[in-house]
Amino acid sequence: MKSFQYEFFYSSVPAPYFYQYKITVNSNLECEIKYILGYEESQSHVYKCDFKIKKSQLKSLKKFIKNSKILTSDIKQSNDIPCGGCSESIIIITTQKISKKSTDSIRIPSYPEKKYEEVITSLYKRINNLVPKNIKDELEQKREEYIKDKKRN
Repeated sequence: MKSFQYEFFYSSVPAPYFYQYKITVNSNLECEIKYILGYEESQSHVYKCDFKIKKSQLKSLKKFIKNSKILTSDIKQSNDIPCGGCSESIIIITTQKISKKSTDSIRIPSYPEKKYEEVITSLYKRINNLVPKNIKDELEQKREEYIKDKKRN
């Protein structure tokens, strides 16, 4: 696999509470988290942090994806989409075509069919766990400061 792009959106909430982030994991072990606070993507509310993962972490993630068969499954959007809350999605980019009819990437829908929920939720947790704790803590602190600042204004 060439790279993964995981996206998280905490939406349907007032502006101070909305946030989103994207975690990009590349096969060269270089990773990035882009964290956006509020609905407007102004430079003052966008934070990017680079980090590296271990080869063993990437290998474990690839093995999980391969064993889960999500690359070869035809995962459809669920008809039961919740109103509000958060949404997550992932794009997996490979170095080769995934199947005869596809390209070199697959996008897993934000609300997959129930039969895939457990394995996809597990994949999302694994990707989130790649981000070092100190980076998560720093971004969470920025979010709390942003909310406090917006409430004052």
